[in-house]
Amino acid sequence: DQASFEMVCMDHANNLKELIDFLDLKKVILIVHDWGGPIGIGCFLKVPDRVSNLVILNSTVFPFPKTGMTYENYPSKQLPWTNIPKIIPNNLWGAFASYAIFYNPEDPQELISSLPNLLATARDTGAFMENENSTQKFFREQFGSEKNVMSSKRLVLQTEFWGTGNTYEEPNLGERDTTPFYRFIQDNIRKNWGPNGQNIGVRAVLGKWDPSAKDEVIQQWKNNLPQLEGYVKTFEKAGHFIEEIEPEAIANSILEVANLK
Repeated sequence: DQASFEMVCMDHANNLKELIDFLDLKKVILIVHDWGGPIGIGCFLKVPDRVSNLVILNSTVFPFPKTGMTYENYPSKQLPWTNIPKIIPNNLWGAFASYAIFYNPEDPQELISSLPNLLATARDTGAFMENENSTQKFFREQFGSEKNVMSSKRLVLQTEFWGTGNTYEEPNLGERDTTPFYRFIQDNIRKNWGPNGQNIGVRAVLGKWDPSAKDEVIQQWKNNLPQLEGYVKTFEKAGHFIEEIEPEAIANSILEVANLK
């Protein structure tokens, strides 16, 4: 499948809503990562009774605190995540994306210094790494479509406005505003899923080398879903793509929140 325009979270949430209605899903254990937070939660809050539990993996649905690590200074001030779509050519975006999901350096400066060589390798081989594994290859191949590349880049450009929303110009659709989408989530998450609502089970498994796992963001989750208190697992040496680093911890949290252990 491929995007027909530069899709953002509210578009994916609408698509997901059509699917869950068609399948008539109930008692869902909702596991969210990255943009899957706004997408999944933004979708299911329209039908909140369908969710029984929530597992959070390096994601947020709240306005990003500007203190400390943000996507405007991560992985480094010289190469912030929000600028990467402007630097990586479209034809190498898949190679970069499939590399980034496994990238977890001790020193962020390493990425900046190695980027020219990585780009040169990608131009020659189509990949950033010589020994690309099957998961990376599978992930990269979706970006053989120019429309998918542009849609993916649009999401990265939106990172600066994660949790707040913004107005932007979409080439095919014109002016769009994502602000009401986030307001809906923030107005309804505690009311529907917090202690005075359904009081769903909540767990979090987070790689700490990532803005979405900093203490201020964790506190936002706890403020809105207080039942998360005491159920946050963090891994200091893991980054944003925690599922590639700690799959067993995630599986255990799913079993635990669903009372299957």
